[in-house]
Amino acid sequence: MSIIRALVISLAAAPVVAQAQPASKGILVNGKLIDKAVIERQLWQQHGNNIAQQLVDSELLRQEAQALKIKANSKEINARIAKLKEQVGPNFEAQLKNSGTTMEALRSQIADSLMVEGLLKKVKGLDVTEKEIKDAYETNRDRLGTPERIRLRHILVANRQTADDTMIALKAGADFGKLAQARSMDQATGQKNGELGLFSPGMLTPEIEKAVFGLKPGEISEVVQTQMGFHILQVTEKLPAKPAQFKDIKENLRGALLQQKISQVLPAYLEELRAKAKVEVNL
Repeated sequence: MSIIRALVISLAAAPVVAQAQPASKGILVNGKLIDKAVIERQLWQQHGNNIAQQLVDSELLRQEAQALKIKANSKEINARIAKLKEQVGPNFEAQLKNSGTTMEALRSQIADSLMVEGLLKKVKGLDVTEKEIKDAYETNRDRLGTPERIRLRHILVANRQTADDTMIALKAGADFGKLAQARSMDQATGQKNGELGLFSPGMLTPEIEKAVFGLKPGEISEVVQTQMGFHILQVTEKLPAKPAQFKDIKENLRGALLQQKISQVLPAYLEELRAKAKVEVNL
């Protein structure tokens, strides 16, 4: 059964608000049930046409690819997944789970993406030249590298007096980590000697960024006030900006440029497929 039919069948719904029953599915609000069918009806009214068009377009592309014997193979899919894992890092599995996507669903999405790429390459002659990749690299060289980063730790306190007292203690030689454990309201970082992690420009609040990016490793900021309280920050490590090497990002640039070209030609190509397709709606 298609997603569309499943949604429409559910429109024979119970009243908008019904007495809660243990077997009923939906959302309970102070003991009253908003029935699942009502939620589905609302979703259909808001998004039904878009969902229907997306499903039709996907099927048209799939049929056209099958007619031209274009499909993704396991090697290509595995390569894309390996690249994703490399980009995301060790938290890949956790992020996949948190997004509500299974590995099987991810493989299917990647297969569809590769199928569309292959189809448009064949039908529309889409390709990315070496010159285009090099031009993109030269144009965006400064943004493609790793920016300057600093490792920070902080002590967060509730009022100015405590902050000033803490600064006096630090200037007298007190250990920053021990003071973070003893005084910081941020218990999660306080237990780790105030450790916050690595930051590049743009990741911090303007007040904190202004106070810390001019510091050298080991130096401590002045007291910085934010909505959370009063911060005292220390830079423990400074990593210089690292320019991107062409060989390291060449394939990523190729992929980005290809996706850009696909987004430019796909709408018109879908119009061509819709014009010659026979689509019957019977919901």
